[in-house]
Amino acid sequence: MRDSGLTHALLGVTTFEDLLAHPVVGASWEGFVIEMLISAAPFATSTNFYRTASVGDRNQTQPNAKDREGISHGMR
Repeated sequence: MRDSGLTHALLGVTTFEDLLAHPVVGASWEGFVIEMLISAAPFATSTNFYRTASVGDRNQTQPNAKDREGISHGMR
């Protein structure tokens, strides 16, 4: 979800303390930073998203090619 305020409202996060205690805090911060970077980029900038499918495995350093997922966005 691109709007972190909407995400927090839907999750019932109403205070900063609630946010810090919620598992979504890391993803929320990352999403906010990415949105700020996109908004500061030149108008015709193409953005992309890349992640591994095994998000829960934080110790994985070399994902297999079959675990990779790339999504290209046509924003702007």
